Amino acid sequence: IRKCIAYCETYGAKRIIFTNNGKNYIAATVDANNSAFTIKSIGIMLDFETTDTVIEAKVAMGSILYFQSTSYQIGINNGVFSCNNLANYGINTNPAIYTPQIEIHSLTIMNPVEDGVVVQAYVGDISKLTVNGGKRGLVIKPVLGNIVTSLNIRSCYMLNQTVVGYDLDVTCYCVLIGCAADNMPLAYSLNMRGGAMI
Repeated sequence: IRKCIAYCETYGAKRIIFTNNGKNYIAATVDANNSAFTIKSIGIMLDFETTDTVIEAKVAMGSILYFQSTSYQIGINNGVFSCNNLANYGINTNPAIYTPQIEIHSLTIMNPVEDGVVVQAYVGDISKLTVNGGKRGLVIKPVLGNIVTSLNIRSCYMLNQTVVGYDLDVTCYCVLIGCAADNMPLAYSLNMRGGAMI
């Protein structure tokens, strides 16, 4: 996976397709960011052939996917990130950068140690994201005192978190539509500003 991402970043390729051949993609080593793989580029699509195509953590790591630098127009379609109680996060982001125009569709994250998805994003679309386990399911926060704006979050499902399902901080002009949460002490922690809608 790292070689494919490096090729995309070097030569401008934009799409990586993960085929489902009946076997999981195994994350048994970590990169310099203590993650299975890191994206630090613009416009890369990770397309999983089916919703049960799996990347599986086999060693302790910070996250399966890590955004190191501001990454525009990243897309993730389908698939499963199986953290196996070994990866702290399914998706995590350098706290000083944004991931604008991110798209996540039909991704499932299983058993993170900490949180399922942590991003600083704006003008993005997140749909049919499922996170099972961890402390928090979906965490969206601003960078350096700014606000999070123009996110469309719909038909997501958070379950079995120990703290909260949806943790959205300083959001403006965002919508949360038809999102469910089960088996946790708090479903939604929302610090929303003007123009946000549930």
